Amino acid sequence: MVENLRSSVSKNALVTVSELCEGFKKSMDSFIDSLLGALLRKGMDANVFILQSVRMAFECVSRNCSAGKVSLCCLSLLPTAKPANAK
Repeated sequence: MVENLRSSVSKNALVTVSELCEGFKKSMDSFIDSLLGALLRKGMDANVFILQSVRMAFECVSRNCSAGKVSLCCLSLLPTAKPANAK
């Protein structure tokens, strides 16, 4: 849902990611790979409406999940992140 092309659907999915991370904290560690991959791809969107939600979700993931797991995942995903509209 985070990668949905409709801005309102994406924003609501990003808010949900934030709330899940705040509620479940380190229990979300097993989902970090897929969450951060989707956040990095969505973060390349030029839409400011979405970028604010991506930043908020990324901050929630960083605050509430294991720092080591988040760092390793970010480093491993950076070379593969592509904009949503790239071919």
